[in-house]
Amino acid sequence: MIYFWTIKIPKSKRETKFQYSFRLSIKLNGDIMSKLGEEMMKTLSFVATAILLVCSVAMADDLYPPSWRGEPGTTYQAWEFYTNANPSSPDVVNNPYGAPTATILGAFPKTRWIEIEQTQYGVWITEEWIQLDIPNTEITDPNSFKEIWLQMTFDVGTGNLPMIFLVPDADPYTLNPVYVQPDPVGTYTYGLWNIILEPNPTFETIYILPRECTLFADEIIVDTRCVVIPEPSMMIMMVLGGIAFLAKKR
Repeated sequence: MIYFWTIKIPKSKRETKFQYSFRLSIKLNGDIMSKLGEEMMKTLSFVATAILLVCSVAMADDLYPPSWRGEPGTTYQAWEFYTNANPSSPDVVNNPYGAPTATILGAFPKTRWIEIEQTQYGVWITEEWIQLDIPNTEITDPNSFKEIWLQMTFDVGTGNLPMIFLVPDADPYTLNPVYVQPDPVGTYTYGLWNIILEPNPTFETIYILPRECTLFADEIIVDTRCVVIPEPSMMIMMVLGGIAFLAKKR
């Protein structure tokens, strides 16, 4: 004999096939979306890390940028030399006045590009010179001057520094680096120059030469700005105007 037991489920707890399928579908979709969310977060995290690493490498030697970078009347150009292009366009540039270029002079093998040199990636070697042509603002006011903020990572032998010349001529007292920092790992050195040209030119050409040796250039960053100094009569008028304004407010 076979017995059957029938269990009555209260109506409030019963579930139709449609309701069950719908609930199961929601659960499965929720699990899938949760998995997709986890994978997406992993991917985004990886991409963000990669971007940060690239940026940190690309700007590794931009140690002391000028406070006025990005202001009106300024230019910015940076060469990492990741390829053997010669002339070389900047890897990063913000120059509304034209296209700056870097030309490495000399013939192979005394002038050549290498992909890896010690701990540096992308290095130009030359016994001649590197020429930087930088177009600039057309302001030529006699009461103006050009400030050039030059950062460079280089190797010219222990205790040596590269020679810097400009066209037009710069103040000779500003052609020596204001700060030098040796690389703690290899033989490379970071140098910072703060160069002044008077009056402001519409362009400048910077020549970087070895000093009785070979120049290894890993990275060059150039910021420029034009500064116009008001004439004494104009400054007096500005001061008097300010005094009149303050008196009127009182």
